[in-house]
Amino acid sequence: MEKVGDTATITITDSWGPKSVTLTDGAPGKDGISPSFSVGDVSSGESAMVSITGAPSTPILNFVLPKGEAGASGTIGPAGPAGPTGAQGPRGGKFLYV
Repeated sequence: MEKVGDTATITITDSWGPKSVTLTDGAPGKDGISPSFSVGDVSSGESAMVSITGAPSTPILNFVLPKGEAGASGTIGPAGPAGPTGAQGPRGGKFLYV
């Protein structure tokens, strides 16, 4: 493709010889919208795939991703803080002290 000024020429050569098409710049188009993407469903499957749903201004990307191999176990973290004291349990039976 060769662009000169407001025109571009495309030449394709096949078994019948070269064919050329000259394109000219058109009038400016309307301002487009800036979409606001969000992530919808993410699930596992055999093959990776992405689908787009929603409106042109608010497209939703839905992902299917193959499940990977299990990774190595991580190190054990530090102990957490002590929890609250539990409720009083039921009273036991009578005891015989000797």
